Amino acid sequence: MDHYTLAILVVNAVILFGSGTVAVLARRAFGRSRLTALRTVAVGFACLGVGAAVGGSLYVSTGRIQPSVLAQNTATAVGVLIVVFSLYQTAPE
Repeated sequence: MDHYTLAILVVNAVILFGSGTVAVLARRAFGRSRLTALRTVAVGFACLGVGAAVGGSLYVSTGRIQPSVLAQNTATAVGVLIVVFSLYQTAPE
C-alpha cells in the first residue's frame, strides 16, 4: 500500500465518521422535535458517508481511481442537494 492509498483511506474514514456522527445527531434531533428538515439532513449526511465508504472500497478493490472518484462525487452531489433541500423545508405551524 502506497502513501496515496493510505491517505485516501484515512480521509474517507474521517468523512465517514464525521458524516455518520452528524446523521445520527440529526436523526436524534428529529426524534425529539419531529421537524422533517432534520430527518432530511440526516439522510443527506448519510449519503455523504455512504459515498466515502463506496469510493474507498472501490479504490481498494479495483485499484482504479476513476470509478471510485465518480462514485464518491455522485454520492456527495446527491447528499449536498438533499441537505440544500432540507434548508427549504419549513416547520409545521
